[in-house]
Amino acid sequence: MTDFATTMNYIILLMQAISDSITRFLVQQKLTVERHQREQQQQQRQQPGSLSWRLIIFNLNICLAAYKAWKKILNLILGVSTLDRLCRIGFLEDVRSRKNDCATELAFRRSMTRRAVWLIDCELILSTELAGQVGSMRHYGITAANSNEKNGPNNERMQEAQKIAKSICVCKRITISGGVNFAYSFLTRAVEQIMLMDKVFADVAAECRTAVPLMTTAATDTVTNHSNGLTDEILVEIWNSMHEHAAWRAATMAHGKKDSRGRGGRNWITLGFQGLDPASDFRGTGMFGLNVLHAFAAWHASRAVTVVLESGSAAADDDADAVLRPWYAAALAVIHVASFVARACSEGQLRLWMLSCMTPTTAAKDEDKEEAQLWTLLLSLSCFLMSEFHAYWMHAVRQGMVKSVMDFEQCFTRFCKQMICRLQQRPLAWNRSLITISGMTSLKLHGSSGEYVISNVPQDLQGFANYFQVFDDITGRDHQDRKQDKQD
Repeated sequence: MTDFATTMNYIILLMQAISDSITRFLVQQKLTVERHQREQQQQQRQQPGSLSWRLIIFNLNICLAAYKAWKKILNLILGVSTLDRLCRIGFLEDVRSRKNDCATELAFRRSMTRRAVWLIDCELILSTELAGQVGSMRHYGITAANSNEKNGPNNERMQEAQKIAKSICVCKRITISGGVNFAYSFLTRAVEQIMLMDKVFADVAAECRTAVPLMTTAATDTVTNHSNGLTDEILVEIWNSMHEHAAWRAATMAHGKKDSRGRGGRNWITLGFQGLDPASDFRGTGMFGLNVLHAFAAWHASRAVTVVLESGSAAADDDADAVLRPWYAAALAVIHVASFVARACSEGQLRLWMLSCMTPTTAAKDEDKEEAQLWTLLLSLSCFLMSEFHAYWMHAVRQGMVKSVMDFEQCFTRFCKQMICRLQQRPLAWNRSLITISGMTSLKLHGSSGEYVISNVPQDLQGFANYFQVFDDITGRDHQDRKQDKQD
């Protein structure tokens, strides 16, 4: 009997995972089409596009029609709409999570609550009837980001969420009158979380548009230019975190080579910048790229120093044959990572990851604190990606896949393609089982000789120590990989 129950449990988990994967695929395709259409409107292009693109839109329409037909059949059988059902399930999982003392069961119930919020977000995106409500939620995030309020007013967001939730209930015929309505309560909180996520993504886009000020005065070690003051302070902190680290001094570079022409009298090329003024390299990522680099240098100084030294950035300035050997500019790689994260935010590829990191619906009492945590988590993710890319690049060099600095772009592109799959996939039934889609892929990769296995992305907002543990794991796997290569 126990074996039968276990088998059925795994079948349910598998069906749930397949359903989630299909939903994620449809959402991603629709977001891609909408983004392409917006770009065409901005460019004032009236032509429908290439044949391949029209086929993508045609296939999407067929898939959406099949998806909606399946939902109608399910709604007729169950006698309740999909959105109403998701809200009820999410509320029940939230109640169970607060009544359960078992740590494993508690983590599962919380993850299922987050899954319900994500599925509500998917339902809103895929619904043509709720296009106006979805537009209002996105408009709030863009407006709040443009107002330069990193932590927007909590009451204003709550009131807007309640108004949008009521509008959704009216449109989907969800009863909200007469006593306490659990579906409406959960939907309101879910809408509020989605609005918070959209605001964080809009903040990232706003920071990318904010240019890093260029050096405008003669470089000195004392910051004198008021307009560049904040930028100079951040750059000085980055420089000090790296050059004052014991590992850097042990590499006989002490404080680095002085160059009076560089910003602040420092030779920024030793950190992997292209020129004397590092601000000129942040094109496209703006202040967001600078903040990512600052977080990597300040929070993970040891790993940052290791990356700069092993990448060959520090010695490339004096090496006439640098173009012939495998190395890459570390600071530029961090900027590439920041661009990758910003693009993933704008394209909706981090929606699943972000919602799965947020606190359960009734547990978050301080929205502003949660927004600050989300920002910290987003920066931590960028640091993790940079550390993981360096290990990936080192492995590619040892395998002979990277032979010169000219191979950097191809290597980074391959890394991004693999990492985006990690960011978009969740374990089967959201941490209920040890079997995972990504785990199955890892088993296959482990069986292939010479293939680097990318780590699973940490997904825990409750404690950032998780990221530090992953950094240690990356370093340990890197050392084991080197030993294995030497033995082979």
